[in-house]
Amino acid sequence: MNDSIKNAIEKIGETVSVSTSEGTTVGTAVLYPVRYDKNLFGGTNNNAEGRSDPARYMMFCNSKLLRNAGYGDKVFGENHHFTIIWVDEYDSRVGSYIKACLRRIELLNDE
Repeated sequence: MNDSIKNAIEKIGETVSVSTSEGTTVGTAVLYPVRYDKNLFGGTNNNAEGRSDPARYMMFCNSKLLRNAGYGDKVFGENHHFTIIWVDEYDSRVGSYIKACLRRIELLNDE
């Protein structure tokens, strides 16, 4: 099995903890803000260019980290806290990983 996805996540990711009803797991994930771009018909596309939405993030990680996670579960990163909106798992010949959409939580004492 090719570990290219796992190696990439380990190299550029950060340590996060995921809190679900079944407990807390710790692992490495890549987190980045979502960028929206309006298309010709008024819808939005997610792509590498466009306007950044600072409250929405995407997360890529090993399948084990988010295996039992779902809507409303919490992700704690090095600098921010998030709520999971949706989770989607991918399997391919180069590996398996999970992609999740997160909403950043504004803390009362957050500067």
